[in-house]
Amino acid sequence: MDEDQTIEALKSMKKSDFQNICSELLENMGFEISSLENRDGSLLIEGEIERGGRSREYLIKCCRDEDDLKEEVTQLHDILSGDKHGLYLTTSLRDKPIEKTDRIEFVGGTPFYKLLKKLNMISAIEDIKSSKTDKADVIDDETNLQDETSKIKSLGEKGKKAYKEQEYLKAVSFFEEVVDIDPEEEAAWNNKALCHLKIGDHEKAMDSIKKAISIDPDFEEAYLNKALIHEKTGEIEEAKRSAEKLIDLDPKNPEYHYIKAAYQKKLGELEEAKISVQEVLEIDPDFEKAKKMHEELVEETKVSDVGEAKKELEKRIESLEEKNQELEEKIKEKGSKIEELEKQIDREKEIAEAKIKEKTDEIKKLQNQIQKEKELKNEKVQEKEEKIKELKSEMENIESVTSDDLEEKESRIEELEDQLQEEKEMKNQEIERKEKRIEELENQLQDKGDATSEKIKEKEEKIEELDDKVEELESEISNLEKKKKQSENKFKMEKNRLRNTIKLKQERISHLQEENEELKEKLQRSENEEPSTQKKKKEAVEEFQKLKNVGPELANRIYECGFEDIEELKQASKKELSEIKGMGTALSEKIYENLHED
Repeated sequence: MDEDQTIEALKSMKKSDFQNICSELLENMGFEISSLENRDGSLLIEGEIERGGRSREYLIKCCRDEDDLKEEVTQLHDILSGDKHGLYLTTSLRDKPIEKTDRIEFVGGTPFYKLLKKLNMISAIEDIKSSKTDKADVIDDETNLQDETSKIKSLGEKGKKAYKEQEYLKAVSFFEEVVDIDPEEEAAWNNKALCHLKIGDHEKAMDSIKKAISIDPDFEEAYLNKALIHEKTGEIEEAKRSAEKLIDLDPKNPEYHYIKAAYQKKLGELEEAKISVQEVLEIDPDFEKAKKMHEELVEETKVSDVGEAKKELEKRIESLEEKNQELEEKIKEKGSKIEELEKQIDREKEIAEAKIKEKTDEIKKLQNQIQKEKELKNEKVQEKEEKIKELKSEMENIESVTSDDLEEKESRIEELEDQLQEEKEMKNQEIERKEKRIEELENQLQDKGDATSEKIKEKEEKIEELDDKVEELESEISNLEKKKKQSENKFKMEKNRLRNTIKLKQERISHLQEENEELKEKLQRSENEEPSTQKKKKEAVEEFQKLKNVGPELANRIYECGFEDIEELKQASKKELSEIKGMGTALSEKIYENLHED
């Protein structure tokens, strides 16, 4: 097939066949087609393409030659975000004056044909064309595919026109005709749902939108309208879920995060709404509606916190009053018990006094007994002293007797010493005999020494070998000790690293706690501020936010550092600006330049 035949075949084939060809084309180009999105009959996909030696992120749209191509290109330009570029793949651009832009490239007609041919897609188009030719006898000439496509397009345009003119019933009839011709036309189901919503028929609106989503589960516009229907019927939680689905489909779209935040705000989920708004501002810091909502949420959170604190205080007061009543009742009960105890104490006191009297009498009796026993003991002590005197005299007699025994023992010791001296001399003589025997044996050994010298050499060689082995073992031990030291050093380094990490985390926790205390103090100060001061602060913060790179939080910090208007901020030096919390050197220089541009 040549270029003209290929382009004509693409234009005349069924929409579903054309979409299949585009899906296969994009897959052959290396894109993950699971992220493919069908929007108003065209296919959209995101991905990177390497061109001119560098990679760029593209949003690619694939469609057939359409009369409203200029409008479609404008819509593609509107949905581009960040550094994305647009790539428009279409069957033809002839007779379609399209304004060239830096961010959108066009591949149509001959380049489109060459791309199909390069990726071996012509045979797939030929297969679809031959299949269509085989069925030509069955298809009525008046209802062929080209007429069907043009009729769907014509009815769709009429439906859109009627919708713009607020003739919603008429628009519904046009879109119903479209889905009768092609039940898989998801855009028509979506537009039909919008018409039912305008009429107030929420049930039919929901049925139509569900049909559109069942055809294309990634149809973002359908989920937007589904959220709107739920909102109209008061099902805000369901509307929020639809917004979450939109975020899943396009996480970098700030509008979807803003819609979710709006529903969270309606549900009273103020903290969650603040998080969603912050996500919007991270994607697009100049999103004015998000900035305004953030301010409203901050104010509402304050009011909510004060209201909750007031309710909590009232509950505590009620609880204290109840406890006070309970205490009074308990005091009364204790008073009656105290009276009973006092009576009981008086009775026990009388009994105790009687017992004390009895004990006093007993003590007197015991004292008399003790006195008598004391006198008896004194008598016994005197007797024992006399016995001690007698024993002392006996000891003196014993000492005189033992002195004679000592003299006998001394003479015996002298005899024993004489015997020991004799034995010592005998031992010395024996030692001399043994020394002579040793000299004889040494002489005998000298004679045998020559015979054993060779054996000794052999032993020495073996000893040397053993010494070498010992050296090897010692070197291995040394290496192992080095490895051990290295392991110990690594362990110490890792231990120190972990300690530093723990220390840093502890410092971070301490820092966060300090920030938390600062926030509490700021909240307390803001609650105590007079209305005029709050108004002044709000005006100053709004004025600061007009500067580039200054968001709501940074604007608040500038005000809290003592700068009450732009004029005061202009008088500040770069160093003073950089000392503002969260500013930093680079950002302070940018803001300083913005302030002194005039």
